[in-house]
Amino acid sequence: MKELEANLWKILLIRAIHMGLLMMPVIVVFWRGLGLGLSDIFALQVAFSVVMSIFEIPSGYLADILGRRRVLVFAYLLLCGGFSVFAFSSTFWGFVFGEVLLGIGVAFVSGTDMTLLFDTLKALGRETEFAPYQGRFVFYGQLSEAGAALIGGWLGGISIRLPLYVYSVQILFAAMLAFRLVEPPRETFARDAGHKENVSNIWRHVSRKPLLGPFLIFFSILGGSSLTAVWMYQEHWKSMDIPIVWFGPLWAAINLTVAFSARFAAPLREKIGREKALLLLPCLPAIGFMGMSLLPGLAGAACAGFIQMTRGFVAVWGNDEVNRLTGSEMRATVNSISSGTVRIVFCTVGLAAGMYADAAGIRAAFFACAFIFSAGAAATLWNIRRAQRAHLRAYAGAA
Repeated sequence: MKELEANLWKILLIRAIHMGLLMMPVIVVFWRGLGLGLSDIFALQVAFSVVMSIFEIPSGYLADILGRRRVLVFAYLLLCGGFSVFAFSSTFWGFVFGEVLLGIGVAFVSGTDMTLLFDTLKALGRETEFAPYQGRFVFYGQLSEAGAALIGGWLGGISIRLPLYVYSVQILFAAMLAFRLVEPPRETFARDAGHKENVSNIWRHVSRKPLLGPFLIFFSILGGSSLTAVWMYQEHWKSMDIPIVWFGPLWAAINLTVAFSARFAAPLREKIGREKALLLLPCLPAIGFMGMSLLPGLAGAACAGFIQMTRGFVAVWGNDEVNRLTGSEMRATVNSISSGTVRIVFCTVGLAAGMYADAAGIRAAFFACAFIFSAGAAATLWNIRRAQRAHLRAYAGAA
């Protein structure tokens, strides 16, 4: 029992180490300095997202079959390799290779860490505490990213590659810590079942749960909105002639917004109710993107906070909904499906937004994103509410 209790703080610590992304405040500047355009940068992120999407479901399935701990150790070793490639590359195709390694590594982390958190709490008889713990999980991760933004901006001022060198060593430490995690007891697939049968069971589970599929789509659209915005912020700041020395504090600020949104997401939902919480979500990216498009100066930049709030709330409310609707024998796979659909949204809408920003300007791209993401989320939420009403009618009829 003590080992499982230790799992909780180890998972939080590994997340904090992983999210201490020292290079993020200066990565776009780094690439631009090597001659890459915004379209090239979005192409790199699409390459990352495509690879991640391809490996998402297999990685989740392997975590369900082989165990969460083994998959996490392998993932962090891949991430160490990917960032090491970044540190020594100077060409577009070198960065593509780095993105491939990172895409595989992140796919293996994605869903596996939060699944291990849920499984640990369930084994301790405390699964109802998942939403508050997930809030802390995101809170400490984003707090780490905010702190790393300040340090990374300073390191980038010394040498633009220095944050990459330091982070490569940092992520190796995460792999060593993951090796010391304990696999909690959980339900598993039947020993005599083949992989084909297991995959069929997962598909039936997702397709037959009336709310799971629509929730996966809903939270993926919202997740895609914040992921797209992240890769546009630095270009927005640059267009306002904000000195690069301020990029670190600004990056810290937007990550602190995610941190505190996630930390207080569970009590906020408890206070306003689940239905109002879900209705709030499509409104936030609309306000954020529209504000960045129409408002001048720091007022426009501050509107990024609404998009970052979306990211924090979705990290808690979305994962809580999906995990509660999913059995533990396939939970990592379904969480990976959730992460993969976010990347699919980014590969389509995000890439189009990057290309449109190069052609028409960053503010025009923000305006288009405001409509696309909010309308898509609102339409999906309407479908969820319709499915809920149909489910309640069927339940009442059966009774």
